[in-house]
Amino acid sequence: MEELKRLIESIESGVFDWEKHKGELLSELKGTAKKLQVSNFLVNKYKTDYNNNLKFLNQSIEEIEKGKEDLLKANIELERFAYVVSHDLKAPLRTILSFVGLIKDEIDGDKNDQVQTYFSFVEKATVNMQDLIRETLEYSKLNSGGIQINEVDLNNTLDSILDMFQTEIINSEVQIDFEPLPVIKANRAMMYKLFQNFIENGLKYNRSALKIIHIDCEENENEYVFNVMDNGIGIGKPYHDKVFQMYSRFHSSSEFEGTGMGLAICKKIIDNHKGTLRLESEVEKGTTFTFTINKALDIDC
Repeated sequence: MEELKRLIESIESGVFDWEKHKGELLSELKGTAKKLQVSNFLVNKYKTDYNNNLKFLNQSIEEIEKGKEDLLKANIELERFAYVVSHDLKAPLRTILSFVGLIKDEIDGDKNDQVQTYFSFVEKATVNMQDLIRETLEYSKLNSGGIQINEVDLNNTLDSILDMFQTEIINSEVQIDFEPLPVIKANRAMMYKLFQNFIENGLKYNRSALKIIHIDCEENENEYVFNVMDNGIGIGKPYHDKVFQMYSRFHSSSEFEGTGMGLAICKKIIDNHKGTLRLESEVEKGTTFTFTINKALDIDC
């Protein structure tokens, strides 16, 4: 390119010797033309690639948006299904319980203890089914879109929950304590249910003579970090990723009662507050649940 500039300057100055520099000039022009051709090819290629990538990106965005719509519709239908099934199952279960109670009263004086035992099994199974339906319905409601956010004093929340366990605490079977907790932006009812489930979980799966639960909180710029620690039976490592799934049970109902929905509900509540949930646990060494609540939630007017 520099050589071509020099030749052009020679032509403009009037001292250019055509015969002497003709071959040199033609060679430079051919080289320049070739470079321009390559440049044009690359420009067109990059332009084509850009247009193809842009087209692919737009198609991908459309597919993602359509997938989001389909997923939203599926979630809505699933919530409706869970609600209808749960609602429709409640009535026959109430009927079963009522008639089981009436029959037990009728045969109260019967000497056949085996019959009484059978009816006790039916009654217990029906109550368990009612609990399962109730918690499934509760879980399905947590899938709904927006939640109402207000200022929640978690100290008051914990005080209210502890009132439920006053008998056990007075009898020295349970020790539940918590460090001063913050006032956060959250859904009040969900926070109550969240801590209630963690505490009940720590008490239920616990064989210690004195059942201990401790709750504390730290905070950073973006979130509150809570720890709920217990001295219960612990959770084996293979089950750490499964305990938050619906209907997860790792013990027989005769050993520990429950529906397997408690921790799934906790996970859903924390997800609704844009937080995370994890656990540290060893068998017979207790469990620590650590979860976060996002500080950026907007308070509803």
